[in-house]
Amino acid sequence: MARTFAGDAKAFGALAKDLKGDGLERINREVGAEAKRIAAAAASADLGGDTKHSGWGIPLDTKYRALRSPDQGVVISPTKTSAGPWTVAQQGRNRGAGGFAGPGANRRTGRTSAGVKAGTSAVRANSRGGKQKRWNGYTDGKGTASSASGEFARRLPGLVEKGIFLLTKRHLGG
Repeated sequence: MARTFAGDAKAFGALAKDLKGDGLERINREVGAEAKRIAAAAASADLGGDTKHSGWGIPLDTKYRALRSPDQGVVISPTKTSAGPWTVAQQGRNRGAGGFAGPGANRRTGRTSAGVKAGTSAVRANSRGGKQKRWNGYTDGKGTASSASGEFARRLPGLVEKGIFLLTKRHLGG
């Protein structure tokens, strides 16, 4: 049986409506869930089998948010509590100063400053509620967020294409 313009217009109208509404939201949920799995796998690979730094109680976790019209898509970001651990996994710890960055150290020479009394080395206490901030060394970053981002770029577009293909097939047949 021959197709009519009116029948095709109705099918295309339903497809357009679904691409702005529920159909795209389902695709966004699938993309967001897959992005969370990819990020967890990248964190686990870099951190020795789980998503936590050793000795830390906070896992590297992510969340996603679906964008609404006219900008369609998914925004993936670390949760509020895991933003710091993600940064450490990406860049490392105490890497911002450059060169030697120990407590009370001269960055040029690497020596601590001489005390006024007896000429001994002295480190001033950084008082935060009566506790000293102790130097805990530095770590190199592992590029965890970059590797997760690379996997997003490699795997998520195919998931979006598949979802839109199935949505189109449902409305237009074929």
